[in-house]
Amino acid sequence: MNPDLAPTRLVRGLLRLYPVGWRTRFADEVAAVLVAVLADDGRRRARIALDVVAGAIDAHIHRSFEPGRKLMPDRVRTSAQVAFCAFALFCIAGTGFQKMTEDMRFQTVARTHDAIGWSFDVILYGAITAALCVVAGSLPVLLGIAKQALAGRRDLRCLLVSPPVAGVAWFALAFAVTRLDHSPQHSLVNVAAVVAVVVAFHVVAAVSTGALVLAAGRADLPAPVKRAQWLPMTGLSAAMVAVTVADLVWGLTLRAEAPTLFRSHNGLLATPVPATWVTTLALMALASAVTVAATARAIGVVRADRASASLG
Repeated sequence: MNPDLAPTRLVRGLLRLYPVGWRTRFADEVAAVLVAVLADDGRRRARIALDVVAGAIDAHIHRSFEPGRKLMPDRVRTSAQVAFCAFALFCIAGTGFQKMTEDMRFQTVARTHDAIGWSFDVILYGAITAALCVVAGSLPVLLGIAKQALAGRRDLRCLLVSPPVAGVAWFALAFAVTRLDHSPQHSLVNVAAVVAVVVAFHVVAAVSTGALVLAAGRADLPAPVKRAQWLPMTGLSAAMVAVTVADLVWGLTLRAEAPTLFRSHNGLLATPVPATWVTTLALMALASAVTVAATARAIGVVRADRASASLG
C-alpha cells in the first residue's frame, strides 16, 4: 500500500466494525479507498462514516460476503416476497371487514357519524392505494417471469398458470353456492356452504401467493428490477398502516357512537361484531408489522449497496 494512503485511526476503527471474514477479503482495498476519499473531501467525512457503519451492520446481519450467501438485490427480492405474502393476509382480513360492513346498518351509521364515515373512507382508499402499490411492484416482476416462461421455462409456466386455474375453480364453487336455496338464511346448509366458500377462498389465496412467490424466486430477474422493489414496498407499508389505524378508529368510534350495533350479531356468519372486528384488526396489524419490517430491511440493503458502490 502507498505510504501516503496508509489507514488513519478513523479508517482502522471503522473497518474493525466489520466481521473478520469480511476484513480478510476486503479490508486493504476498502481502507485505501476510504483514505483517498476522506483526504479529497473532508466535508463528506461524517456521511461516509455513517455509510460505512451501515455497511458493517448489514455485513453482520446478512453475511453477503460469504460463499453461497444471497447478493443484495436478491435480499431485496426476498423482502418483497415477504411483503407480498403479508399483503395476501391483509387482503383476507380486509375481505372479512368488507363483508361485515355490507349490511345497510353500517352504511347508515357511517353517513350519520363523521368519525365512522371518514375512518371507513380511509380504509377504502388506503386499501386501493395498497393494491396499486402491489401492482406497481409486481408488474416488472411478472413481465420478467412471463418472458422467461415463454422462452421455455416450463416450471415458471406451470407456476403462472396455477393462480388463474385456482381462481376459476373458486368462482365455480361460489356460483354453485349462489344457486342453493337460501331460506332460512342461517340454516345449517347455508352456513356450511358459506364456510366452504370462505375456506376455499383462503386455499386459493395461499396457492396463488405461494405460486407467484416461488416463481419470483426461481426467475432470473435483472438486478435493477429486484433493487427497485423497495419503492412500492414503502408505499404499501404506509397504506397498510393507515388502513390498520383507521380500522382501529372505526371500531372504537362505532362502540362509542352506536353501541347497539357494535354489540349486535352482524359479524361474519352472524357472529358478534366485536369478534369479527378484533380478528380482522389483529390480522391487519400483523400483516402491516411484517410489511414494515420487510420494507425497512429492503431499504437498509439498498443503502448498504449504495454505500459499497460509492466506496468501490
